[in-house]
Amino acid sequence: TFAGSGLLSVNPADTGQSWGAASENTDYSSKLSLLGTGYLYSSDTGGGADTSASYNSDDASVTVHVLGTISGSPEVGVDLRVTNSSVNYANGYMGRFVYGTGWQVYRVTTNTYVLLSGVTGTLADADVIRFTASGTGATITLVVYQNGTPVLTTTDTAAGRWTAIGRAGMHLYNPGGLSTTNFQIDKFIAV
Repeated sequence: TFAGSGLLSVNPADTGQSWGAASENTDYSSKLSLLGTGYLYSSDTGGGADTSASYNSDDASVTVHVLGTISGSPEVGVDLRVTNSSVNYANGYMGRFVYGTGWQVYRVTTNTYVLLSGVTGTLADADVIRFTASGTGATITLVVYQNGTPVLTTTDTAAGRWTAIGRAGMHLYNPGGLSTTNFQIDKFIAV
């Protein structure tokens, strides 16, 4: 089940699916495939798959399913303040969970990742990851929630901070691109 103001449409750049208008899919890398169960999994065997909504939000969440035996270091999370880019990952913020590492918040600029903060933690089947951004001036506050409880709060005061609201999106990396293991996304909500 997907919530939001749009349907999944075929990404012309690959064989996966992308969230947003078809005309926008080439602006943002996506290798997310839709299973018959309605879950999304990452068919990318490289550095991960991202897709963005065609509308702006500073508050978005995904419901995660953990399938089979975990292999590698899969990642799942939410992207905020995303702007168009022809590179693998656009500009914006990413709040994510990495298996074996924990919770992380990144600022991303033209495919350059800057870790703003991280803490250890766990993720279970059917957990909800929510990521929020607030502030448009000198300080941007970023919060990652797990099932409604804040697990990581950080601020960005650097000159390169993202002060304008942008698209919301989701991030998913599944080493090996298998549809039967690791993390899958069941629901994406941006408000």
